[in-house]
Amino acid sequence: MCDTMVVVPPSGPVWFAKNSDREPGEAQVVEHHPAGPAIERRATWVPIPEPAPRAAVVLSRPAWMWGAEMGVNEYGVAIGNEAVFTRLPVARVGLTGMDLLRLALEQARTADDALELLAGLLARHGQGGRCGFRSAGFRYHNAFVIADRRGAWLLETADRCWAAVRVRGVRTTSNVLTIDAPDRIGPGTLEEARRRGFYRDDRPFSFREAFGRTDMAFLSGGDVRRACSLRTLSARDGGEGTDLARCMAALRDHGGHDPQRGLRMTAPCAHARAPADPHLRPDDRLADRAPRRAHRDLGHGHERAVPLGVQAPLLRHRHRAGPGRRKGRSREPVLAQRAPAPRGDGPRPRGGARDLRGRSRRARGRFARGRVGAAPRRGRPLGPRGPRDARAARASRGGSGRANRRRTGSDDGRDSL
Repeated sequence: MCDTMVVVPPSGPVWFAKNSDREPGEAQVVEHHPAGPAIERRATWVPIPEPAPRAAVVLSRPAWMWGAEMGVNEYGVAIGNEAVFTRLPVARVGLTGMDLLRLALEQARTADDALELLAGLLARHGQGGRCGFRSAGFRYHNAFVIADRRGAWLLETADRCWAAVRVRGVRTTSNVLTIDAPDRIGPGTLEEARRRGFYRDDRPFSFREAFGRTDMAFLSGGDVRRACSLRTLSARDGGEGTDLARCMAALRDHGGHDPQRGLRMTAPCAHARAPADPHLRPDDRLADRAPRRAHRDLGHGHERAVPLGVQAPLLRHRHRAGPGRRKGRSREPVLAQRAPAPRGDGPRPRGGARDLRGRSRRARGRFARGRVGAAPRRGRPLGPRGPRDARAARASRGGSGRANRRRTGSDDGRDSL
């Protein structure tokens, strides 16, 4: 989730500020690109249409994407990108909002130029494509705050439809559509709203009401975060006294709450931290010392690494009674552990992490594919499932364990499964 703010006072400089609250563990790159000629390049998912000469830019972008979340070019044009969730479907492949932002920065000389460039790219090519670092299905439409030294625009989109409003005073946006009285409306926007039943001619057109999703507006906490930013930036003078300190205070505002609590974001600042898990040592909770921690899902028999910043449990519990446990006992957490170090001159164990039963990742894969024994049922540990399965295995080899020991002379008291 993101928060972008712009202040255009009656007199004085224009202020632009933005938070980029992406997934924990996703690296953000801040880089400078010099001016250059028109060349064939590729955006995040598709080739760049209509190559043109490029202005010098400074960008902040996710390391795995071509586009940027925010940036400024050599002419003083700054643009910030916001995810917005609308009632229109998002294309599976296309130019992402960050790609559109970078293309506009590389060609625009003023905020008005950037608005025209973005509107033209939307009309000709649309928008779409995956935008999540880990989630393959995370896609969204976009809003853009565009500013230069003379003024600013807020552009909100829903697929190829868009509306824009010129900023006067303080304007903030936080992952929700906000434009009720647009200064400009994109070609075909009203027709698309009428065709889908989002708008009727008997009332003024509101881009927010026509294309916005009320459920996502609530879940994202966008209106609450916008109010928090507006309160900090306005500060009794309507934004006329805005300076760098006030902008930084707005970006760092927790709104009087712990940013790690609750099911939704309620303030612009949402820094990540390690979950307070009693089963981890204090040193393991520090992201800089142990950035990743493996855990095993006993229901599926695989491992994955979860960044400590993610608010997800590092421990998984048995959902049913396992071997040697009676129903009704308290659930016992199980952690994955690294393979034991080799002793003496023996062979070094292959593979990485092993579970507490000593099975490697490769062995668990054979169990799961049915190559060794039967595939485990969902929610149950792998391997023999208790005394009943052990008795059945011994019977299939020709009798009980006691009888086998009597015939073979074994006195070690063990049966090999």
